[in-house]
Amino acid sequence: MCRIPPHLSGVLSHDVRPEASRAVAVSGNRLHVGYYYGSRGYEVFEIKEPLRLSSMGSYPTGGGGNSISLQNGLAYVMGLAGLSILNLDFETGISRLGHVGNLTTSSMAVVAGSTAFVADKNKGLVCIDVSDPGSPSEVDRYEPSISYAKEVVIRQNYAFVTSIGSQGHQIASIDISNLQLPVKRGGYTIGGNGGVKGMDIDGSNLYLATNIGAEIVSLNNPQDPSPIGMFPLSGKTVWAIQARGGMAYIYREPRDNAPSSNMLEVFNISDPSAPLILGSLGFGGNYIALNFCLHNDLAVFPDMNSPSLRLVSIANPG
Repeated sequence: MCRIPPHLSGVLSHDVRPEASRAVAVSGNRLHVGYYYGSRGYEVFEIKEPLRLSSMGSYPTGGGGNSISLQNGLAYVMGLAGLSILNLDFETGISRLGHVGNLTTSSMAVVAGSTAFVADKNKGLVCIDVSDPGSPSEVDRYEPSISYAKEVVIRQNYAFVTSIGSQGHQIASIDISNLQLPVKRGGYTIGGNGGVKGMDIDGSNLYLATNIGAEIVSLNNPQDPSPIGMFPLSGKTVWAIQARGGMAYIYREPRDNAPSSNMLEVFNISDPSAPLILGSLGFGGNYIALNFCLHNDLAVFPDMNSPSLRLVSIANPG
């Protein structure tokens, strides 16, 4: 039976009225929040104490924030209005430097170097040159065999993009060493018709959250990713996953014998072939999150059903 340790024994909420939240990211002592539609769009909080937040400023993106990528004092916020590039000057106020508006079917943007890689369900993988943040421009797009792209992560010269194709749900391995001509070199097909809900990379491993569980995939050969571990989740939907320091944090549907609420589970993955559960915590209520982030000893969750953030201490997961 899983032991629930004292430091993983409660969910604390922080009020962010009047809007529900969709995405979170952390840099230093600043928590960045993308809202679920609504007028504010994006907001930054200072983490003054582990469970106390103070607003530093916000910006109305015009379409909420589905994903947030941070680099060099800028925030790249993907929402229903496209990609907004924001200057995080908290003395004069957050301001928009650039914008790409033809990405209204995009769900995620990740910035690496001077390029923003966008997962777009209609266009596939879109590469945006952001070397001049005030004048971003599309470099190229790769779409021949990528349909309904929703997630993208970057490792070295490869972009790994979720896709639904003739072979089912896949992770496409796209060689981005030449941004003028991205090329698909291979990929990984998820068994059992498992659709990807979220991804994370830690070292050379890719962590997949799917609607039939979660798994660990080796990227040592990016052209032919190979599975190396499965989490014992009995086929339940996993909404999001994060990996750090030999630990995996999984936000998932409840187990069959647990109360009917989504839950956070923590696994030791020092042996990727046999993840070992350390602790779990049920959230209770009608709580929905599609991602979360880690900050020191905290896991921070947005809440798409209420105007609050959820903060969980993970100081002692087991």
